[in-house]
Amino acid sequence: MGEDFAGTAETAPEGRDAAQLRAVYGMDPGFERELAEAWRFIEPHIAGVARELLERRAGGAVPAALVESRVDYARAKLSRPIDQAWVDRVAAEADRIAEDGLEFSTVAASMLVAQMHIHALFFALSSDPGQLERLTRATQKLAVIEFEIIASRLRQIARLRAQAARRPELAEVRAELTES
Repeated sequence: MGEDFAGTAETAPEGRDAAQLRAVYGMDPGFERELAEAWRFIEPHIAGVARELLERRAGGAVPAALVESRVDYARAKLSRPIDQAWVDRVAAEADRIAEDGLEFSTVAASMLVAQMHIHALFFALSSDPGQLERLTRATQKLAVIEFEIIASRLRQIARLRAQAARRPELAEVRAELTES
């Protein structure tokens, strides 16, 4: 599956670029500051959250490298500027999801559960209503943006895979028509 995917990922048309996403979602430096604040708040706890979610899905222990890769993804998502490299990292996450053969419903549910865990962490660690509102609003908005990028990329990959699967059939039909 990964080999077939590699070719389609390279030719998949791009979704919205960073400038379009920033305009559509009203992302400004204040939003990025709120995300950085969220990262500083959850950074000491994120490895435990990631491990718990990964082990629940796997039904047992998972390699430390897998947990660290999820922490790295969260760090980049929350603490880096939202530019084209940021969008490309999220799109690469969709590529990984497709390569791993994960069902879309599993991806969506996993994203929701992760969001719920992060919000529970906010509420456990802060009693400041202003901070809680700021952090939950920013991470909710981020989740919607991430979901759009991932869903769009997965649709592109599915379309390309379907087209690739139809090519041999189309070639057979053409060959039959040519022989007729």
